[in-house]
Amino acid sequence: MKQIFVPYRDRRHPVWPDGARLAVAMYASVELWDSEGLVKYRHGPNLAPRPLPEMQKADLSITTTVEYGYRVGIYRLMEIWDEFGVRPSLLSSGLAIETYPDLFKEMVAKGHRTVGHGYEQSRFMVQMTVEEQKAALERSIEVPQRILGRRPNGWCSPGARQTEETLALVANAGFKFHLCLNNDELPYFLEFENGIRMVEIPYRVVESGELNDYYMYGLEHVRTWPEAVEYLKSGFDARYEAAKEKPALVVFAVHPYVSGRADRALVVRHFLRHIAQFSDIWVTDFDGIAEWWAENGSGAINA
Repeated sequence: MKQIFVPYRDRRHPVWPDGARLAVAMYASVELWDSEGLVKYRHGPNLAPRPLPEMQKADLSITTTVEYGYRVGIYRLMEIWDEFGVRPSLLSSGLAIETYPDLFKEMVAKGHRTVGHGYEQSRFMVQMTVEEQKAALERSIEVPQRILGRRPNGWCSPGARQTEETLALVANAGFKFHLCLNNDELPYFLEFENGIRMVEIPYRVVESGELNDYYMYGLEHVRTWPEAVEYLKSGFDARYEAAKEKPALVVFAVHPYVSGRADRALVVRHFLRHIAQFSDIWVTDFDGIAEWWAENGSGAINA
């Protein structure tokens, strides 16, 4: 696998549409954990009660925490997205689409686009055999195709954990772009031995996790809503300042069971109000980033 990217010293404007200084990609992780998987693998949502070592059945403290996101949180976020006219990508578990088909149909009708994110979240791709990974990819294509009438163009592995083997399987499964390697601030191309080329959209998952609610409200750094607003604003402002000379991409992420609560939804509203003041940024989803880079990235690389 070859990575084809713009060397840092060669990065210059314009890269994004209309000469935008900074691209802002938004997404919501709309995920579910299989009850049997929770018990077997004991990997649960980051901001829910932890699975216990001798848990015999799925713990309702965990499952109802996530359920809040579907019963209340996602609708509160949709109201805010409508208010600001944004349509974040939906990193979607196939199990979530099967469980809440009407919700997903409503969001797709509004213009949201799904990104493949595994069938369920209790097991990572790096813990699977090749055949198990292929099956997970196939199921993550089949479910949205059957229920929503379209397959996803992009893929992000559960937990953003993958190997080079995973990336080759993703490309061979017909995905046009992949998220979330940690090694850049601009998209680049992944080129495989069979000649397939796929867009990589990097994402700062490690240490602080970009502008992501998982890293705003963890037990190690609990924030009040005014503190969370300042965290987002200062993070965005630093990236905007850096993009004065070097074009870049920043990602803003929410989870409905986390940011769909009243105080944290207020944070989302304040942040979107803040970035709406900037006329020289491009707010889009991951499909938008990937489509643009597929069309224009070679020009940026060869400039």
